Amino acid sequence: MAQPTLDKDRIQSLDIMRGFALLGILLANSVIFQYGMAGTTSFGPVAIDLYPNGSVDRATHFIIQLFVDGSFYTLFSFLFGYGMALQKERLLARNVNFSAIYWRRTILLLVFGLLHLFLLWRGDILVGYALAAMILFVFLLLPTRAIGIVAIVWLSLFASTALLPPVDAELMTSGYPEDEAQVLAHGSYAEVVQFRLNNDLGGITDIGFPFWIGESLFQFTTVLGVFGMFLAGAYTARKKWLENPSEHTKLFAYLLVGTGVLGLAAKLPHALSTDYNTQLEYLSQLAGAPLVAMFYATSVVLLANSRVFWRLLSPLAVIGRMAFSNYILQSLVFTTLFYGYGVGMFAELGLFYGALLALAFFVVQVLVSNLWLSVFRIGPLEYIWRMGTYLSLPRLKR
Repeated sequence: MAQPTLDKDRIQSLDIMRGFALLGILLANSVIFQYGMAGTTSFGPVAIDLYPNGSVDRATHFIIQLFVDGSFYTLFSFLFGYGMALQKERLLARNVNFSAIYWRRTILLLVFGLLHLFLLWRGDILVGYALAAMILFVFLLLPTRAIGIVAIVWLSLFASTALLPPVDAELMTSGYPEDEAQVLAHGSYAEVVQFRLNNDLGGITDIGFPFWIGESLFQFTTVLGVFGMFLAGAYTARKKWLENPSEHTKLFAYLLVGTGVLGLAAKLPHALSTDYNTQLEYLSQLAGAPLVAMFYATSVVLLANSRVFWRLLSPLAVIGRMAFSNYILQSLVFTTLFYGYGVGMFAELGLFYGALLALAFFVVQVLVSNLWLSVFRIGPLEYIWRMGTYLSLPRLKR
């Protein structure tokens, strides 16, 4: 009979990475929570003043762009692919129908993601992950070497888009960010949901196409962006590098230096730039971000192998074990704080104080997660997800 992963079977470095990824995702999202999509350059020049506090906000933005932007959702993508490949191996070893469990889990994730996307926050990543997981199922049938080759080719092709000629900034701009900012700052909850259900990021609806076409195109680009890291995670799981890290310290050392130097070098020009440039954006997001994500993953593996650093990193494992619940909680709390139907602090704090607020809330999440897991085995949303995945009632209390 299929069962969820037991505590004794968990790989602790993976839980630490999940917790660390949640911290990075929250820091990156702290900009979008308080400014909407107008706070990101991914859809053209920034359409709002991000620096109400002057140089301290500019320094914060530089740090977020260099060390955070794009690198943590790609780290989570790596962990997702790793988890799927590991789950397949463990279920097949117990002669369990992996396909049925995989598809139930993926479809439930898609449902959660759609609810999160339209009812709570536009910055959802779960829908893209669920759609990418549907494609990953086929690739998990391939031999290990083939998965590794496809991962390298996929990531390299995306990185090479930085070589394309720059796109005119005006062509990248749609009216969505400005319209969204107005709705988020002043609209009721019903008006915010209605806006999401009738407008898309790419501006497809502005030229007469149905909303769902624009949203589908956006999610398709998300799938393409995360899928390479899905494959990298699946390949790593097949190689079992994280299960026996002490046997691969030389490999991790090379990866640490190589990915760190190349990744930060690819992200630095965009972080330093004061003018919008698609080449620098692509270089940072599609080449630098995955490399920096692998730098972080390698760093966690090496540090977690040290008894001294393990004590410092262990709180991240606690929050990582409840990653799904904590991710949704971040959206619930911060949209309530910033949007007009809640506390209404939209575009008032600035990047520096927004980042401080994110760090403070993350500490609270660590404390609450630790308290929760002292009584219960898994998080509340993890419980619902597992119940639907395994079609049984897993034990909740310890």
